[in-house]
Amino acid sequence: MASIIAVNELQHSNGTTAATIDSSGRILQPAKPAFKATCASQTIAHGTFTLMDATTSVFNVGSHYSTSTKTFTAPVDGLYYFYARWFGSASTGRGASAFYVNDVKLTEHFTPMSNVNGGICYGGYDTFQLSANDTVKWCGYQESGSNVTTNANTSITHWGGYLVG
Repeated sequence: MASIIAVNELQHSNGTTAATIDSSGRILQPAKPAFKATCASQTIAHGTFTLMDATTSVFNVGSHYSTSTKTFTAPVDGLYYFYARWFGSASTGRGASAFYVNDVKLTEHFTPMSNVNGGICYGGYDTFQLSANDTVKWCGYQESGSNVTTNANTSITHWGGYLVG
């Protein structure tokens, strides 16, 4: 005999909604940590990993991303996915995106995504097993040539992440 629990909403005992299920079976998790932030134009010095100036929040579910420190702080233990992309003014040289967890560089992505309009778009993505209060930061890097100025176009230069589970 199968067991069925028929509910439309799951709540914490304090009344906070954790999930709702619509009539088609789709599950909405309104409190699941997630954010996306865009960057101002900034200079990335040659040979230096530079904290990206992501000071404008597009969305910030749970307020776990700080636009002042440009840092995401994990609210709970879990698996988190992060993505990042920046557009640089130089059409030559090699750039990168890097993710730092608790101020330790864990990954570098030397991935040119496109070369258009006199510049190169670099990006990367990764998944991390984080503990509550672990922090994640995103840095850009220019390996060769002179300093690079990033484009502040919000559809090009941004990063974000979310709790997978």
